[in-house]
Amino acid sequence: MSSSSSDNRYYNVNLRIRRPVSPRFICLICVLAATLLALPSLFSGFFYDDYMQIAQLEGWSVPHGGTFDLYNFASGGKETAQLIEHGPLPWWTSPNFQMHFWRPLASAAIALQYFVFGHHAAFYHLVSLLLQGALIVAAGALFRRAVPSIWAFGLLLFAIDDAHWDAVGWIAAINGVLALLTSILSLLAYRRYREEEWKPGLVLALGAVALSLLSGEAGVGALGYLGAYELIGAPRRRITKLLPFAVVLVPYLIAYKLGGYGAREHLGYLDPTSGPVTFLKGAALRIPGLFGNLALGVPLELWWKSAQVRVLFALIGLAALIFTTLWLRAAASKLPEHERRGIYWLWLGALLSLIPSSAGPPGQRTLFVATLGAAPVFALLLRDGWSRLRDRNEGALRRGLATAGFALIVLPNVVLAPLLFLGKTLLLGKLAEYSSHMVSDTERIVSEMKPAASAPERVAIVSTDDPLTLIYVPFLRNTAQWRAFWSFSTASVPTTLRRVDARTIELSTTERFFASELETTLYGGKRPHLGSTVRLDGATVAIVEEQDGYPTRTEIRFDTRQDLEETRLIMWRDRAVFPVALPEVGQSVAFGARSWGLF
Repeated sequence: MSSSSSDNRYYNVNLRIRRPVSPRFICLICVLAATLLALPSLFSGFFYDDYMQIAQLEGWSVPHGGTFDLYNFASGGKETAQLIEHGPLPWWTSPNFQMHFWRPLASAAIALQYFVFGHHAAFYHLVSLLLQGALIVAAGALFRRAVPSIWAFGLLLFAIDDAHWDAVGWIAAINGVLALLTSILSLLAYRRYREEEWKPGLVLALGAVALSLLSGEAGVGALGYLGAYELIGAPRRRITKLLPFAVVLVPYLIAYKLGGYGAREHLGYLDPTSGPVTFLKGAALRIPGLFGNLALGVPLELWWKSAQVRVLFALIGLAALIFTTLWLRAAASKLPEHERRGIYWLWLGALLSLIPSSAGPPGQRTLFVATLGAAPVFALLLRDGWSRLRDRNEGALRRGLATAGFALIVLPNVVLAPLLFLGKTLLLGKLAEYSSHMVSDTERIVSEMKPAASAPERVAIVSTDDPLTLIYVPFLRNTAQWRAFWSFSTASVPTTLRRVDARTIELSTTERFFASELETTLYGGKRPHLGSTVRLDGATVAIVEEQDGYPTRTEIRFDTRQDLEETRLIMWRDRAVFPVALPEVGQSVAFGARSWGLF
């Protein structure tokens, strides 16, 4: 398509509308579409971290957060030791484990909502929906200035992107929405400063960047768009114009480091400051893997399945990146100069945002910032592909490539995206119901097992096939805290509980414990070995047997016989809670993935 007539035919294929559609009407349609997809979240209640943050605001939880520090899930040191000793962190958690993020603005937003709404979750979700609407309107304003000929289609793709379901539907994930919203505002102000010489724009951009960084780490990724704009999109490009932003970024990074924030000894998180080599190795796979989901919808839920799966996803993502970049170059050549620069800097900003995003667990939540630049790019590629499909003057090879490319982009980003957005929002509500169900069942089973002790009882899950929900159980409870809530095994393999003597029990398997990466997430992917011992509140756990480097037998020795006999033993299997009777000395209880019984 090199002739002028072909170029004219390309531009006329967009939309044949006699009367121009109001930008406000287009934004309204996009906001309504996104709201309908996220609407089920109004009924999904609280979920996981939400309970932990409410517990911190009410002042009865460990970890100890506060109004401006609600993303403290374990700050390391004594706090982590206490969470291991009393639970809910499992005994094999690294003593150096930390998950403590500096997000004071997002924390304050949650604290304000708690002060106003209390335990009425629907109002929190309503705020998230309103913020989503504001985010879409701001993105529309940005797209209209950067790529005016495709802004409406790009905004629609942005609005229905299923990568947004987590950030919008989960109350605790408000940090991502706030970070991206304030980042877009900084881009709008900075663009006006550079293109119209509006001097207040620089001050407003600096302030918005500060708010973005204080909302969450996503603000660092969003800074990539500012850099990309100055490198490609700004008139009379001068990289030195970005120096004032160092006044905001450098103190933020210093404060983050000196404050001891970040995640450590967690398999999903990579800390670029404390382990740059590890971060680079992980990012080399994660960045193309993330792009594979962004462009083609590669299921990142399978990322931890195996190392082979991660390599495969990375290769798919790398191929998709090369293909879409070459295609973008061809499609953008037909745009006016201003729009060509606009689409390029949005594309570069999206790719740059993947670098800091790769520090988090691979998943759609980490792609939230990248969707801002990817949406208009995919809109352009789809328009170009549709034009080539309709152009009979195109050669067979080009039309074949256009057909393949169009199908690869349209299926995940237009056809499946809204369905997945709605489906995952509904799933979030089901998961919240499931968590509450497991808590209520656990409380009921524990209360029925024996008369209440004089002191708060210890509860131990001897085996569970749900290693996630158990961590949040103490924070979902409405009654007084148990003295301890432990998990002795999260392996869904046939396991035998044997009472060795009056105050000792052991768990063993003919297979192996800690065979999956999910089990060792809280120890940076490492597993305990023979001779490892951990002190708990009233008991000591030790690995006493292993095979081929994998533990096969664990011993739990209580301080006294009374400590053991007053500990409630339960099991979680197939979304149900079962009591486990303490055997007599020398006897055993066996349970597998679906059934258990005495023998």
